[in-house]
Formats: sequence, C-alpha cells, structure tokens
Amino acid sequence: MTPECSRRQQCEVAGHGTLVERVVYWSEGETLAYKISGMPSIVRSAESTWHLERRDPTSTRLTVTMIVETRFGVIGSLVGRLLLESKLSTALNEAIVQFADHAEFGRSLSSRVAEPPKPATV
Repeated sequence: MTPECSRRQQCEVAGHGTLVERVVYWSEGETLAYKISGMPSIVRSAESTWHLERRDPTSTRLTVTMIVETRFGVIGSLVGRLLLESKLSTALNEAIVQFADHAEFGRSLSSRVAEPPKPATV
C-alpha cells in the first residue's frame, strides 16, 4: 500500500463504544500509520505509527508512537491525561504483546493468549 491507502478497521471497546482505525500509511515489513476516530469528545485527533527496524538476523525493534491531541487547551490536556493515559497505555501494551506473539509464534492477532507463549521446539 502507499501513503494514500485508506483501509479501515473497527473495534468495540468495552465501556466506550466503537473506534475506527483508518490506515494512512503502509510500507510492507517496515511501517504502519493510522488515524483513530470515535475517541471521547475531549480528543481532537489521535494517530499511531508502528515502525519495525531489523537489528540483526534474529531480532527486530518495534517503535510505537501515539499522538493524542486534546481540545480545550491546558484543561483539556490535564483532563485527557487523567482520563485516557492509563486506558490507552493498557490497550497499547496489550496490542504490542499480541503483535509480538503473532510475529514470533504465528498466532492470530485476534486471539487472546491465556498464558505466556512457550518457545518453539525444533
């Protein structure tokens, strides 16, 4: 896909509703960037970028950047931090764990891992 791609994904978030993630950039095996809509009204915009960097033949670094812009100036920033930071951090950490599990063991990204993954046997 190219920077003008527009693939979408919807997900239901308990206690919140529907979030829509729209891919705005995709570079196979390197970068995924998407914008998020459906956030609480205090959020003006939200976007996330995932970037993979090959370290050596057996390891890759994942860098995730999330930018959330709030409304209502300083007050909105403080309220947004109090209300959103913990939830976003938890959701992002869960997504990273699922991504690593998929990359290392080929498990589906949508399935939940009940226990830590076991090393593959040869």
